[in-house]
Amino acid sequence: MMYELAISLLLISFIISFWAVFYLIKFLKRKKVIDIPVDRSNHVSPTPRGGGLAIVFCVFLLWPLVNYYYIPNFTNTLVFCTCLMLLALISFLDDIKSIVFYIRLLIHISVATFTVYYFFPPIHLVVPKFVPVAIERAGIIFAYVYFINLYNFMDGIDGISSINTLTVLTGISILSYLHNENLNNIYLAAIVVGSTLAFLKFNWPPSKIFLGDVGSISLGYIVGFIALDLGYKGYFWPIFIMCLYYLTDATITLLKRIFNGEKFWEAHSKHFFQIMVKKGYSHKFISKMIGILNIVLIAIALCVDRVFYS
Repeated sequence: MMYELAISLLLISFIISFWAVFYLIKFLKRKKVIDIPVDRSNHVSPTPRGGGLAIVFCVFLLWPLVNYYYIPNFTNTLVFCTCLMLLALISFLDDIKSIVFYIRLLIHISVATFTVYYFFPPIHLVVPKFVPVAIERAGIIFAYVYFINLYNFMDGIDGISSINTLTVLTGISILSYLHNENLNNIYLAAIVVGSTLAFLKFNWPPSKIFLGDVGSISLGYIVGFIALDLGYKGYFWPIFIMCLYYLTDATITLLKRIFNGEKFWEAHSKHFFQIMVKKGYSHKFISKMIGILNIVLIAIALCVDRVFYS
C-alpha cells in the first residue's frame, strides 16, 4: 500500500498545486503582491510572489487526511500543521507588507523551539554524551532556525528552491525507505514533491511567479522537520550530506558578510549562485547544475549510509 498511497499523494498534490498556482498568479497580480526588480535583483520583470501558498495549501489539505485515515497519531499532525500555519502566516504577511526582522525571527525561534521539544526526544544527536542534552537541544533549535531562514536566503533565482526541495526530499525518502524508518515522512515528502513539481512548472525560467517568503520559509520548516526526524533515528550524517549545498553556500556567504562588517540580515546578491548570474550564466543552467550537484551529494550520502549504517 505504501507505493500506491505515495504515488497517489504525489499525483493529487501535483494537480491541486498546478491549478492553485495558475489562479494565484492572477490573484496576486490583482492584489499587487509583486516583486519589483531592484539593483541587487536577479530578475528584470515585475513578478508576483507568494506562489508557495499552493504548496502550503496542499500540505494543509492532504496531510491531515492521510493521517486521519492511515496514521494513528492525528494529534501530532494537527500540531505540525499549526506550527506550519504560524510560519506561513507571518511569512505571507511579510510578502504583502514587510514585517520587522526581529518579529519574524522571534516567531521562527518560538516555532522551532516548540517543534524540537514536542516532536523529538531528549537524547543526544551528534555531540558527546558528557555535554548536557539541554545544551545540544539549544544548538539544534539554533540550527533549525538557521535552516528555515537559509532556505529563504537561497531562494534568489528561478527554480532553485524547487529543485533543491525535489532532490533533497527524494534522497531523504530513499533513505527512509531503505531503513524502513518512519515511512509516514515519505507520504509527507510525496505531498511536498508533487506540489513543488507543479509549482516548478510556473517557476522554471523565465519565472511567472515566485515562492515568496511564505513558500521558502514553509519549505525550510518542512524539509528541516523531515531531516531532523531521520537524524534522530540515527542517520544524521547522511542527511547532513544531502543538505550540504544550501548549507555550504549560505554559511560561507554569511561568514564573509559578517567578517566584512555588513548587515548580514539584509538582502544581498553575494551567494555563489548569484555571482554566477552576474557572470552571465542563466538561471536555467545554474538551477540544473545545483540539481545535478544535489544528486551527486545524495549518491555520496547513500554510499556513506551503506558503509557506516547498514
